[in-house]
Amino acid sequence: LKSIKKICSKRKLTWFDHHSWHPEIRKEMERLAVLVVNENECSAEIVNGFFGDGDEVSEKLSVFARDQDFYAKGIRQANMLSDLIAAKYADMKFLLSLVSVVSHGIFWKKEFDEIRESYLVKKEILLKEAIRNTEYYKGFAITFASPLVPSGQIVSETIGNKGIIIIVNPSGKMSFRRGKGSRVDLSLLAREFGGGGHPYASGASIDKSVTKATLSKARQSIAAKVSSWLSIQG
Repeated sequence: LKSIKKICSKRKLTWFDHHSWHPEIRKEMERLAVLVVNENECSAEIVNGFFGDGDEVSEKLSVFARDQDFYAKGIRQANMLSDLIAAKYADMKFLLSLVSVVSHGIFWKKEFDEIRESYLVKKEILLKEAIRNTEYYKGFAITFASPLVPSGQIVSETIGNKGIIIIVNPSGKMSFRRGKGSRVDLSLLAREFGGGGHPYASGASIDKSVTKATLSKARQSIAAKVSSWLSIQG
């Protein structure tokens, strides 16, 4: 909130979000900014509804975003763009150029094919590594994975429809995901780690990067906290 207060001291802020908010934090944010929250839409849909004014490109992108954010994965072109962004997630220059291209209604270029194909090969290797890194506990699992691997694929290949999984990546970021048969509210679990999100998918981070050398210690710390929280939930 310190950063938000600093921004709001100089300019008006409108915050679009689709996550579940802690009541006290939400109340404080509403004092500082215009808060537009809708947990039934993805952020792109909320922004499109607010600014889109019937723009065809904005409308199409919001449809693509919903398909990916809610993990429907039913739109081929959206899947391809998602792969492309994942392949270049750390290349800001490329991502900004992609924004420029897409803003003109061009959703794919032939030169993107090679980037995507290379990514798909790498992703399969990293997915197998994430599966090998998975350790199972009572009611949950923890794995160490590259951010290049979509969380949904890790869920499908590990816990399936049951239980929950915490996916830790090298930067220390954690993704909390649950199987379709689980009713654990992951937004509440994420708050235990200073994070938040949705009941079905949320995130948090630990205060340091994680390597293979420090993974065991990080896993033990996370597992102890999750086990304790789950036991209280009953």
